[in-house]
Amino acid sequence: MLIRMAGPSPVEALNTALELDNLWFGERFAVWTMRMWFATLSPDGSHRPLLDQAYRTVGATEAMPSIDGALWVFKVGARRPVDISAPCKRALTCDEKRALHLLACHQQGIAIAAQPVTEALFPPSAARASHRPLSLWADILERAGLDLPMRDWDLPELRRPEGVSRHSLH
Repeated sequence: MLIRMAGPSPVEALNTALELDNLWFGERFAVWTMRMWFATLSPDGSHRPLLDQAYRTVGATEAMPSIDGALWVFKVGARRPVDISAPCKRALTCDEKRALHLLACHQQGIAIAAQPVTEALFPPSAARASHRPLSLWADILERAGLDLPMRDWDLPELRRPEGVSRHSLH
């Protein structure tokens, strides 16, 4: 598998990244997409040309419908307003980490691992509505060579309940 990236090696990437500089290029591209989409969203669709051109540059000409579909669910379907930073910010918000986790789960073919995050973010109807566009967006990123690793994000919905220990086979 060809991995085009700038940033940490795959071994280093399994830890929790707190800033954009610690992310693989595909992750940074996805975060930039979210930030630009939220920052420039307009009813007339004028936010689309810049994002569309960026995806065309990486060879993903059909990306905008899935991006719009996924991010509209974040915008209007979430249980609360989502926290997506301005494009110039270096630190990641918890909601940006959640979105990266969802995309990585879909890209890795383990959408079931996204369930704790989708249940925390969305009511059931919005969770169902998010599945297809997130899956399509993740596939588009992968076909463009923009891989998203599974990370050990420190999110409340991904933590093991207190008193539950990790079991091992002896």
